[in-house]
Amino acid sequence: MGSDHHMLLGKLKLRLKKQGNRKEVPSLEEEEDVGTHGSRVKSALTATCEEVLGYQKKEYNEWISQKSLDLIERRRHLKEQVNSSRTRRSKEEKMEKYNLAAKEVKVSITKDKENFTKTLAEKAEKAATAGHIKILYQTTKTLVGKYTRSEMPVKDAGGKAIFEKDAQAARWIEHFTSLLNRPPPTNPPEILEARRDLSINCDTPSHREIVDAIKQLNQGKAAGPDLIPPEALKADVDTTATFLCPLFAKV
Repeated sequence: MGSDHHMLLGKLKLRLKKQGNRKEVPSLEEEEDVGTHGSRVKSALTATCEEVLGYQKKEYNEWISQKSLDLIERRRHLKEQVNSSRTRRSKEEKMEKYNLAAKEVKVSITKDKENFTKTLAEKAEKAATAGHIKILYQTTKTLVGKYTRSEMPVKDAGGKAIFEKDAQAARWIEHFTSLLNRPPPTNPPEILEARRDLSINCDTPSHREIVDAIKQLNQGKAAGPDLIPPEALKADVDTTATFLCPLFAKV
């Protein structure tokens, strides 16, 4: 599967205010810039995760060829280049290369699966001919898989199920042609511009606010470019918030 992370660009309006008493912040953090401070927090979290948990070994299906693995690795590098692009033009060029690489991965994976299925089918046929029931059962179980999702039938405009592949493809074309080529509305709504900017609180977030934000993170999500998964931040919420408070105040 390809990554679902994408870089975002936004415009912020900040209200600056005079800094208060910051005697509670160590002098080392006073001298550090935001980037250095953020890197230090990242290193502390990632080093702890590496020491306690280690890295998860990637496991691929046995039927995936080395060629497909190389294409997957190339796609990953292209994705990193897309996320690190500094200009819109550069990002569009790298995104085009990434899309081509993603198509190559899909084609190669599909071919690997077909070859694997063909090999298993031939093995099952030979086992059946030779009377090796155990091998036939194991091969058939591997071939079928543990779970297959039932597909919803494609229906025509009258609600009747369509089973032929050509007719199904034609129906999809008909559906999206009517869905995506509608005429513009005759009376479009008048959307007025905002009369005033929203009152956004730009004060330094409190320890309690950071704790609440960490608790709302969803577990099981992929880590971002900082390689810090949500589980690492939520392992000890209070300690994590204490780490982040000075950094957020500096930001």
